[in-house]
Amino acid sequence: MNTSPKQLPGYDGPDGRENPAALMRRNEAPLAAPLPYIFTEPAAEPDDFQTLLRYARILWRHKWTLAFSLLLGIIAALGVSLTITPMYRSAASIEIQGVRETFGSLGGNDASLGTQMDVLKSKTLREAVYEKLVNKPAPKTPEVQDPLAWLRNLLGLAEPVKSVAWDQSVAMAAGTLRAQAGRESNVLTIQADSPNPLAAADFANMLIEEYMASNQQQRWESYQKEGAWLTRAQQETKADLEKAERRLADFARTSGLTFTGENNNVAEGRLEQLHGALAEATAKRIEIQAKYQASQSDTDRESLPEVLDSGPMASYQVELAKLRQEKAQLATTLTPNNNRIRAIQNQIDELEKQRNAERSNIIGRIKIEYDAAIQREKQLQNDFNAQARSLHSQSELLIQHDILKREAEGLRRLYETTLQKGREASIAAASRASNARVVDPAEPAYVPHWPNLPLNLALGSMGSLFLGAAFVIVRTRTDVSVQGPGALTPYLHLRELGVIPAAKTDPSVRALVRKPSLALRGAPSSGDGDSESLVKTNGDKVKPGECLELVTWVRKPSILAEAFRSVMTSILFSGHNGDRPRVLLVTSPSPQEGKSTVSSNLAIALAEVNQRVLLIDADMRLPRMHDIFKVPNSFGLSDLLNERTPVAQYDKESFGRPTAVPNLHVLPAGPAHASYARLLYSPRLQQLMDRFRDEYDIVLVDSAPVLTVPDARMLARATDAVVLVLRARKTSQGSALAAARCFAEDGVRVLGTILNDWNPNVSGYGNYDSYAGYSSGYYSQYYVQGR
Repeated sequence: MNTSPKQLPGYDGPDGRENPAALMRRNEAPLAAPLPYIFTEPAAEPDDFQTLLRYARILWRHKWTLAFSLLLGIIAALGVSLTITPMYRSAASIEIQGVRETFGSLGGNDASLGTQMDVLKSKTLREAVYEKLVNKPAPKTPEVQDPLAWLRNLLGLAEPVKSVAWDQSVAMAAGTLRAQAGRESNVLTIQADSPNPLAAADFANMLIEEYMASNQQQRWESYQKEGAWLTRAQQETKADLEKAERRLADFARTSGLTFTGENNNVAEGRLEQLHGALAEATAKRIEIQAKYQASQSDTDRESLPEVLDSGPMASYQVELAKLRQEKAQLATTLTPNNNRIRAIQNQIDELEKQRNAERSNIIGRIKIEYDAAIQREKQLQNDFNAQARSLHSQSELLIQHDILKREAEGLRRLYETTLQKGREASIAAASRASNARVVDPAEPAYVPHWPNLPLNLALGSMGSLFLGAAFVIVRTRTDVSVQGPGALTPYLHLRELGVIPAAKTDPSVRALVRKPSLALRGAPSSGDGDSESLVKTNGDKVKPGECLELVTWVRKPSILAEAFRSVMTSILFSGHNGDRPRVLLVTSPSPQEGKSTVSSNLAIALAEVNQRVLLIDADMRLPRMHDIFKVPNSFGLSDLLNERTPVAQYDKESFGRPTAVPNLHVLPAGPAHASYARLLYSPRLQQLMDRFRDEYDIVLVDSAPVLTVPDARMLARATDAVVLVLRARKTSQGSALAAARCFAEDGVRVLGTILNDWNPNVSGYGNYDSYAGYSSGYYSQYYVQGR
């Protein structure tokens, strides 16, 4: 079948070159033009849970990095803790009591907690304690429980408690002294830190003793001074009091004032009595006046208490009620002129007269009482006014008398106070009381308070983990390499033909150690670096052909082999109605991405399904296929392009060397020539591809990387489509986009991409080991049983 480029689907340009519009139609989605070099994520609705899950997977993939950062944090925490001198803290507590104050202390309270804390922390007190402790013999170095002692012994470091002198330990205790009080409490806590636990405890206890002794001496001296002052004050106050009392008595005698009881004035007492009587008479008159006014009203006189409570009035009312009831009963049967009714009416009239007479007597008595109350009130008012005028004439004398009286009383109270305070000062001076008592003495602490090793380890671990996680996340987010399957599909708009897992994920390959490829001739090869032989870990000799490039042939029951077969299936099903590309160019954006390994294994997989396959080594700068398949490189593609013999005159054996794999022929690159680019520009390239298409079912062309040299772009013009090989975690996204853009601008169809060397355990796309183990075991049994 001799099909020219113009006859191939999509080749509708006048020069046989595929039109870019047709290329876009043949790909699943149009490629944006121009393609950006910078990878940008598509807009999507943010999902917090998915974001957290993605970050969790990133951290889990780099768990050993986090573990290493954690180890560094622990080492750093231990190192910092070693550089810090251990400090042992001792604490003592005292209660500031409210000692009874003397007269001289009424102006302030020297037992306030704030004042006492300042006294305890004063420089004078600390220096006094320091001098006493330093002048004492240094105690024996105590045995402490240092959590870092094992590490100090391991590193040969001296123990700090033994290396610090006694006077330095005491000085550190004085410098770190702290005093604090609890909320709403009179208890003060004194704390001291020192490299020597005995120095810290002795300093705290000695400070309390010195404070209490100083406080006691100060208060005793104060009581002595106050006692002497109070004695003089008592004598002076007593003399002033006697003078004031004599002046008061002389004034009362000369002014004619008379006093009773506690120096009370008789005139004032009489005025108070008259005022009380007048108030009582006025109240009585108002009460009787209210009764009298009610008696003058026809409607209110019947409701007067005197009328209601009168005995005759009540009997009259009862008799009247009976007679009126009897009259009413007779009126129902007799006429008003009946004698009985008239007799009853006469009785009623008589009782009414008697009741009215009794009411008049009661109202008359109320009138008499009202007149008497008015007369009494007037008399008392006259007497009160007369007494007030008499007392007013003595007001000046009384004021002067009150002044003298208050002066005498003030001196008397002052004298009594000085007597009381003098007795208190005498008692306090005799008892030498103190306002503080020890609640808890300080005890030596044998475990260091600082450095806090658990806290340092926690901070170091958390800090290192945070920095490690930040480093991992930043590095991962800034890593522009292809991470996993489908990562570039939304941006390249290309189909992903398959994924080739890393060799370490395949149990049948993972047990082998990678070494430089011996190829099939037993000599090292110079390839693109993706050829690696598989050598058993037990030291057995390498079997001929056991290299990664032939894993589909030599390791048929393996995950890698099945992955290449899956890619082969995608290629065979890439056409419509049997029209699929038959000449494929296999290339990669950059070197070391596995295009030669993919080409060789893909050719083997196609040959296994009875496809006549020709594998062309078009990487004439670094040829490798002749080493892989152990065929001579004396005649190859470079010779076919360089010779003048018409292509039609070559026999089929000149195009491909048979290999150990049935249906697979290899056309090596051939001997080196001066100009590779000149050969690829030869018009014979298209003629050769047409001839290869006639002789073989499918042709695979292994070329140099597309971004390194222009060979792949020139070869792609003569092929049906391009297969782009990307290596996980190595091929950058920008390189993949640039390679796809090169072919799109050249009007070359890109069939799809193959992701090579993908490790799901590193990329975080799930656990591949369980499937790999199951698949490897299943296919091993399948092939052993001979299908």
